[in-house]
Formats: sequence, structure tokens, C-alpha cells
Amino acid sequence: MNTGELLQLLELPGDPTTGQVRVARRRIAKRLHPDAHGGRLERAMAEVNAGCDRLIADIRRRRSEPVVAEPAPAPPIRVDNVRGPVEFRFEYAISAAFVVLLGFMSAVLVVRSSSAAAIAFAVLVSAILGLAFIGTLIALLRRR
Repeated sequence: MNTGELLQLLELPGDPTTGQVRVARRRIAKRLHPDAHGGRLERAMAEVNAGCDRLIADIRRRRSEPVVAEPAPAPPIRVDNVRGPVEFRFEYAISAAFVVLLGFMSAVLVVRSSSAAAIAFAVLVSAILGLAFIGTLIALLRRR
């Protein structure tokens, strides 16, 4: 027996409560009880009981399931807080290449000779590297 037939037999609305199902089951049991009919309607009463149990379980399950609400619309995007992709600037690439080249050259000079001139050159190159790096950082931060 499907749910629609059971609701029609129990004379219940489309969305009954568990209390309404229990009252309707008792009302039907008085009419269909096997003891009142000499055991002839035992199968019909068993079907009604199983259907009512299934209906009550469905009602309880629906009641315990969380109601899924529609997701809230996304807030509008403000133009003043959107940052586009960082564009490639040729100056930054040249600066980075210069820093790497000078660092490599100073390391090679210090390793090959330990003269005072080489060490002074390495210190000078390190200072230039630091200034170039700081300049590149400042340029990038100003961009944002």
C-alpha cells in the first residue's frame, strides 16, 4: 500500500502529524481488527499497521532533517578593493637580473682572490644589491 492510498484510507490530509496518524490508526483498527471479524482481516490490518509505522517514520525523518535555505546572494564587488593581476614591468625584470648578476660576480671575485680590492668590490656590490632590492620592493609596494 503506497502513501497516497494509506492517507486516503485513514482519511488524513497530505501532511499529517504523528498524532493524527495514531488517532486514525485506532479508528481504522476498530473497523478492521481481526478479532472483530473472526480473523479474516488479519492481513489487511497488518498492512495498515506497517503503512502507519512507515508513515510515522517518514514524518519524524522529515521533521529531523535540516531545512536547506537558499544561499545568500554574493555581495557586490566594489571596484575600489579589487586588485588586478600584477603586470609585468620590464624595469623590474632588468633590476632583478642586475641584482643576480652582480651577486654572482662578487661571489666569484671573493672566491678567486682574497685581496683587499676584491673584498672592497664585494662590499660595494653588496650595497648596490641591497639598494636595488629595496628600490624594487618600494616600486612594487607603491603599485599596490
